[in-house]
Amino acid sequence: MDSQRGRGKEVTFSCSSNAEAKKTTNFFLDRASIPINLNFQDTMIWVTMFVLFGDDVRILSYPKADDEGFMYLMIISLVLFVLELLLYSWAKTTIIFEKPSTILGTIPVPFTVQGYLFDFYFWLDLMAVISMFPDIPPIANAIGLTSLGTGTNAAAYGKLGRIARMVRLVRLVKLYKVSSGRAQRKQREAELLELTKKGVITLEEYTEKLQQTDTNKQSKVGAELSDQLTRRVIAIVLIMLCVVPLLTVLEVQMGPEVATSYIQKLNKNGDTRNLRTAISSTMEQYSYYSPSTWVTKNKDCPDDDKNCDEEDSMKANFKSLVYLGVYPYNEYICNEETTPFELPYNSLVDDGIVDKDYVAEASKIGVKSEREKDYYAWPAATDGYSVCDNNAELIRKLRPGEMDVFLFGDDSSGSSTLAIFSVKTQRQEDALYNVLTTVFVAIMLLLGAHTFSSDADKLVLEPIQSMMDLVEKVAEDPSREIVLDYSEDDNVNYETQLIESAIQKITSLLRVGFGVAGSEIIKENLNSSNDSDQPLDLVDSPGKLIYAAFGFCDIHEFDHLTDKLEVQIMDFVNDVATVVHEQVHTWAGQCNKNLGNSFLMTWRVPYAATGGQSNIDVTRLSAMRTIADKAMIGYVKVVADLNRDEKVMGYRKRQDLNLDGKPFKVHMGFGLHIGWGIEGPVGSLQKVDATYLSPHVNMAARLETASRQYGVPLLMSEIFFRCLSTKAKEQCRKLDRVSVKGSVQSIDIYTFDAYQDQQLPVRRATKDEEVKSNEYDPDYEGEDDIFNTDQDLIALKRHFTPELLELHTKGVGSYLRGNWQEANKYLQAVDDKLRETGYGGDGPSQTLIRYMGKRNFTPDEGWDEKKGRALTSK
Repeated sequence: MDSQRGRGKEVTFSCSSNAEAKKTTNFFLDRASIPINLNFQDTMIWVTMFVLFGDDVRILSYPKADDEGFMYLMIISLVLFVLELLLYSWAKTTIIFEKPSTILGTIPVPFTVQGYLFDFYFWLDLMAVISMFPDIPPIANAIGLTSLGTGTNAAAYGKLGRIARMVRLVRLVKLYKVSSGRAQRKQREAELLELTKKGVITLEEYTEKLQQTDTNKQSKVGAELSDQLTRRVIAIVLIMLCVVPLLTVLEVQMGPEVATSYIQKLNKNGDTRNLRTAISSTMEQYSYYSPSTWVTKNKDCPDDDKNCDEEDSMKANFKSLVYLGVYPYNEYICNEETTPFELPYNSLVDDGIVDKDYVAEASKIGVKSEREKDYYAWPAATDGYSVCDNNAELIRKLRPGEMDVFLFGDDSSGSSTLAIFSVKTQRQEDALYNVLTTVFVAIMLLLGAHTFSSDADKLVLEPIQSMMDLVEKVAEDPSREIVLDYSEDDNVNYETQLIESAIQKITSLLRVGFGVAGSEIIKENLNSSNDSDQPLDLVDSPGKLIYAAFGFCDIHEFDHLTDKLEVQIMDFVNDVATVVHEQVHTWAGQCNKNLGNSFLMTWRVPYAATGGQSNIDVTRLSAMRTIADKAMIGYVKVVADLNRDEKVMGYRKRQDLNLDGKPFKVHMGFGLHIGWGIEGPVGSLQKVDATYLSPHVNMAARLETASRQYGVPLLMSEIFFRCLSTKAKEQCRKLDRVSVKGSVQSIDIYTFDAYQDQQLPVRRATKDEEVKSNEYDPDYEGEDDIFNTDQDLIALKRHFTPELLELHTKGVGSYLRGNWQEANKYLQAVDDKLRETGYGGDGPSQTLIRYMGKRNFTPDEGWDEKKGRALTSK
């Protein structure tokens, strides 16, 4: 079969249910299971184990009466094998017309078959089905295979039977690969499910990627090379199994046949004296020992004689005499205690004890005259026969294949001799040998396949697959950090490792350069299913509507710093960026833009929570309390780190940075707002940035700028405040109501008070901070919540007591109602109190007092407390 792909026309059917039926069948073959978690492939593994060992176990451990049950089980196994062959041939095969190919490399056909049908494993499965025919009596009888296992053909038939069963053994390799693939799929499914829970991918993307896993479990190079190696190992093992037995010389015991022939010769000549001696010797030499009696004590040995030999039944001949009949009758031939003849030939045949074909085959050795048919119709009468040995009960328990029957006769004298030997012990030993051989071959087959492919897997396939997995992981979640796990003992830098390391570095640069907003760009362009000849698609991707908390922050006095630091300004910005990025990332945020002196941060709402819909009331989303709280805490933590980080604090000691005669201190402003944004690429193929475009992003920037007016590091919008948890809201204070340029409605603005000119607690380890962030619960109502236990949050706002908060709230309320004289009294009291306690006054109170003072503490005409005042800065 030509396995090359081509641009042919795939077979389609007018009935739309056919594709659905094929999909359902594939699900049944690969994953469907019954409540005990036993799917179709698991069932076929057990069925394969039965057909491999069932017949040998039957001979070893079960009596003849159970043969019929084993036969029905074998028939059921055959039916399942045929059903599997048909289902695989239909569900896992695609036929493409208009593309000629060949079957078996020689038979031309006007179409191409891709998949299971006519593939290597198809022929193996077909051979496994055919190999079962001799093991099922009705089928064996119908095609004339019964006589192959009798008489002189028994040994050769045993060889062929063992070889045929080895073909079934190869099925285990295919089933093992399927089971291994199923385990990998479960692992992949768990990884995708985790990404879905985190909101990284949607449910539709989860289903799509899971389907891609079903069709592309392994790299094309890896799949092809692994399959070729496995096929060659299987072919080598099968050839060895077929050739080696043919080159082996069989050990055939001719003793029973020679003894029977000799007895008949003496019987023919009427040599009664020697005949009796020959019969006695034969009966003694081939006396029957019960197979269940492994070792018996010699009755003639005294109890205290340790040197006396024991009789070991396993040392007895494999062929034990169970019946010996001599014609004509002579009372002097047999021992006196021998019972009269009980089971003549016809009775043996009629009762099914001895197969007529067996005796007929054996009789050809000694009976060569036209009277041969007379011996087949042995008289049923007992007169005229000397029966020297007769074990009728044992004969009834023996299977046809467990008996050797020898019939010799002479037409001139009318004499004949019939001997039946039990070879059950030999057959049981053969069965045990078959079991051990099958197990050994199975182990060697798996070890051989593993040994042949291990080097290729290690040096080529695994690195290629690792690189593919690396790219796919980045495509699935570009924000996830990729770490290569190389062994410390591996000092060899293979080319594949260098390439893999380069891919890891490139993807890391992409992750850092594009950020979260560039995830879709990376996904689409790194998706392994895209055609390799397709150009980069950077700016043609449509934007994606998302909801997020947008945080904008800015370094104050940046022009002064740039002028003084010159080339060292890059070090300064990176030192500050390290502080900002680390705390924002710890508290579940991501950095989107670095603009020199300013940074845009985002705390994205999981896409699954909004589904890309617009006009959503974000305050009703359950995830918003966590997002808003972490965004606020993350920015407050940045404020704390700016006043204790060793590198940032080092700039305070530089005299050249002094400003207006005062030591320089790093200060930043922060603005937080929540809303929708369009996420996507901006630019061209020469330069592209992944960012967010939205008036809500601009609102965050305006709030950051306004924070300088109010003398606070952080300003939050009203919608952001409403998204906070109850505990978090209690930590904030309302500063003003303003109308911002670009916004139709006026908004309240809030802050988290943070006094920076103090000795702050030692910074907690990043891992401990991450644990606290991961465990944060906005609905937790205990007294030991983060706002009552975190030393940073407590220290930054300890200056603003509940009493001051009450006074300030009254002052802002009076201000908005237009009672500015009263508002001035309250706000001035707050400012004076903070000055008296050494905190330098209150920036928000001073801002409102200045605003009202310029208007003589009289509201403008038309003042509306619902509109507030216009924010004069950006």
